[in-house]
Amino acid sequence: MIRGLAFDAFGTLLKPVPVNGAYGQLAVLSGMDAGKFRQLALTEDVGLRALADRFGLSGHADGLESELNLHLGACELFSDVPLALEMASALPFVVCSNLATGYCGTVRRLVPAAAGYVFSCEVGHAKPDPAIYREVSERLALPPEEILFVGDTPRMDVEGPIAFGMAARLVSREIAFLFLTVVTGCVFPVFQNHSVSPAPAKEAVGTVPGRPKLHKPDGLRGGLPRRNPTLRAAGSVPAGHRPSLLRATGRRGNHAVAGTSHIDTIFLS
Repeated sequence: MIRGLAFDAFGTLLKPVPVNGAYGQLAVLSGMDAGKFRQLALTEDVGLRALADRFGLSGHADGLESELNLHLGACELFSDVPLALEMASALPFVVCSNLATGYCGTVRRLVPAAAGYVFSCEVGHAKPDPAIYREVSERLALPPEEILFVGDTPRMDVEGPIAFGMAARLVSREIAFLFLTVVTGCVFPVFQNHSVSPAPAKEAVGTVPGRPKLHKPDGLRGGLPRRNPTLRAAGSVPAGHRPSLLRATGRRGNHAVAGTSHIDTIFLS
């Protein structure tokens, strides 16, 4: 049973930012191999200015920070995320993302209700390194098999978590209501498990002794709680938007992979 959630940040909870941002510009200016620079920026907790100083590029620091602040000011959640996170609060959740230091504060500000934050630059490991999923498990104080990872990148948000023992679901922002549907499907069993027990049956007036007519408590059908109509409405998917992508994935299941507009920046994912 799923008892905790982990969400990717950009492309899942937050709208993407421009690819060629401040860190991308610094990578070019540094002359360092792109892969090595990415590893450095994503796994060391060092600010943009300090990173520029390390490469002898202090003269560019003001301009780079202005560029970064411009992008940070434009960061925002996808429109369905506030409702989805309100529903997700029925379970503890963390945000797990590959981030350079400059982006961490913005994610914390926009997603303040998380039980924890597992950012690559702060833990020293980047997805899909198993060590970062271990951090997720420890922050939630749950075994991997009780955690569902939700994100928009197949390798880092589905394949990596599944290899570590978690369940995972891929979301695409090109499919309307998909993220909200995934979250609804996760938390609805929690509401079912906390439903109020049916009241004792009452004997109707005028019935034959020994064969009382049973009155079902309001809101019950066949003795089972009805689904919360609000949750059903929030999690419904319009006709034409019910792809196979909605099926759950797990260690033995097939995970769906769909086209996604995820930005392939090297400093957040």
